[in-house]
Amino acid sequence: MDDSDSSCVLCCQEVELYAVGPCDHPVCHRCSTRLRKLVKSTHCPVCRLDLPQVLITKEIRPFDSIKDIKSLPGIRELGMRFEHRFLHASIKSLFECRCPMPECADREPELTFRNLKEHVRKVHERYFCEICEEHLSLFPAERKHYTRADLARHRRHGDEGGSQLGHPECEFCTTRYLDNDALLLHLRRDHFWCHICERDGLGNIYYVDYPAARRHFAKDHFLCEQGDCANEQLTSVFATKLSLQAHTASQHSGNLSRSEARQMRQVEASDLFSFPSLGEAAAADVGHGGATGRRGGGRRHAARNRQEDSDLNLGMAMSASSQTSRSALADTG
Repeated sequence: MDDSDSSCVLCCQEVELYAVGPCDHPVCHRCSTRLRKLVKSTHCPVCRLDLPQVLITKEIRPFDSIKDIKSLPGIRELGMRFEHRFLHASIKSLFECRCPMPECADREPELTFRNLKEHVRKVHERYFCEICEEHLSLFPAERKHYTRADLARHRRHGDEGGSQLGHPECEFCTTRYLDNDALLLHLRRDHFWCHICERDGLGNIYYVDYPAARRHFAKDHFLCEQGDCANEQLTSVFATKLSLQAHTASQHSGNLSRSEARQMRQVEASDLFSFPSLGEAAAADVGHGGATGRRGGGRRHAARNRQEDSDLNLGMAMSASSQTSRSALADTG
C-alpha cells in the first residue's frame, strides 16, 4: 500500500478515514459505507474480492496487522470495525437526516428521510426528486432539494451544469425514468418494436401495444394471418413477399386451394428486389422512446441487409415454388 496519495480511488475526494479489507486496497469511509449499506455490495471495488469485514482507520495500515479484529468496536450490519471507538460517529453522521436549510442549522436531525421530506416541504416549500431518491445511492445530505418550479425543470431538463439531461418520459405512459437506459429497458419490456425495421437501421421506434405494432406489420411489411399465425406475435411477420410465400407454402399448404397454390408458385421480378418503405404510423401508437431516438449507421446497415435478403429471396422463391408444385402434384394424384 502507498499512502502518498490521500485521495480516494473511487470518488477522488480527500480521504478523512480509510476503509481497508483483507486485500489491503484502501478507499474512503464514505465510499465503503455507500457500497456496503446503500448498494448492498461487500466486494472490493478494486479487485472484486468479497470483504466480510473492513477496518475503519485514520491512517492506512495492513488489515492483517490487527491481531484480533473481532475485539474492536464495530457495526455488525455493515461488517465494519473501528480502530478507535470515536470513529463510529463518523459513519453514523452519514445517515443523519438534517434539514439542509441554513435557518435550521441547529435543529435536531429527523428520525427518517420521510420525516425530513415532510419538514422541508411544509416549512420551507422545498422538494426532493422522487426519481433520484428511488434510484440514486446517496446519503441524505447529498440529496438536492428544489423549489416547485426548479423541480419541474430538473425533471424535464436536468440541473444546470449537470451531466444528467433530465428524466426522460415514456410517450405512452407519461411516466419519467432515471435516464435513457432505464427508459429503454421500460420500452423493451412493456411496449413493442419492429424487429424488421430495427434490423434495417430504423430502430428506436416503438408501439404502445401489440395491436398498434400489428397494424404497422400489416401496412409496411407482410403479415401472415392464416391458421395459428393469426394469434402469434412477432413471428408471423416477414420483410418480403417472398418470405411470406415461402412460409405459407411450408406451413399452410394444406389450407390452399389449387389456384392459391398456383399463385404461390408465381414470383414477380419486382418481388425479388423491391422493399417496402416504412409508412407513417398513427401518432398515438408510435413513439421514438424519448431521448433515445438515434439512427446512427442505419443506411450502410440497411443496404447490406437488402443485398443479403436479395440473395436469400432467390433461394426461398425456388424452394417455395418447388414445394407448392409437389403439393399440387400430390393433389392431382
